[in-house]
Amino acid sequence: MGYDVHLTRAARWLESETAPIALDEWLEYVEANEGFRHDGFAVATVDGSILRVESEGLSVWTAYGKNRPNGG
Repeated sequence: MGYDVHLTRAARWLESETAPIALDEWLEYVEANEGFRHDGFAVATVDGSILRVESEGLSVWTAYGKNRPNGG
């Protein structure tokens, strides 16, 4: 199971374009925070095929308690 987490300054994440977080600001935050790792991509197996998504700011929340192999 996967999750999307949307960090925003807006009152509602769908309105995040009204108060953007710049990529360089985000990457500085990730670099300074032990609970995150910047990968720039995500990989998953979907119906036996490998799906890879690349995004310059894509980072992993390593401090999440279930962020271990097999979700354990």
